[in-house]
Amino acid sequence: EDPKGAILSPRMWRALERQIPAPDDLIRCRDHAVLVLLMELGMTPEEVRLLEMGHLCWSDDVPPKLTAIQVVGERDKQSRTLPTSDKLHSALRHWLQARASYHAMQGQPTLFCTRKAPQLSNHTLLHLVTKTLKQAAAASRLPEPARMGPQVVRNTVLVQWLEAGCTVQEVLDRSGMKSPNALLHLRAYFAEDISLVSTATA
Repeated sequence: EDPKGAILSPRMWRALERQIPAPDDLIRCRDHAVLVLLMELGMTPEEVRLLEMGHLCWSDDVPPKLTAIQVVGERDKQSRTLPTSDKLHSALRHWLQARASYHAMQGQPTLFCTRKAPQLSNHTLLHLVTKTLKQAAAASRLPEPARMGPQVVRNTVLVQWLEAGCTVQEVLDRSGMKSPNALLHLRAYFAEDISLVSTATA
């Protein structure tokens, strides 16, 4: 989808944040949660689609609070546990409340669904992100990004982590990637003092 590693500009990112739908019905609760999840944790589209209820980690508080999400994958280093923010906790709480009243999802393990299927499809996820980016661009009078979809959101998150001071290894751990080579397609966006070579050869 994104071989050249495009990212969203800071203005487009802020516009996207403003365009996240309010969680006021079943689908908008789902879309709100999915977008916040993508923008905070930088998960791959497949990881989002395959999330299950059992992958949510809760505190022992009353009421319990979401503390982390477990990502379970087949690739080396892909499985990991990601801490969650209050914003993501709130977004997923709204979705879980809506999901609980949706009879078709009762007994289903997957976290996200559509009205017709117990799991998000690639097409549904791509359509959600693309539609929201188009709306964000129009609302903020910005040109539409050259590339749109969940992968460009993930790319942007990875670069933001590096800009915030995370080491290359920390970004690899958080994103479920094994080698610094996996970041080479984003190198044009790195600060000059961020080196992949030293990490790759260490």
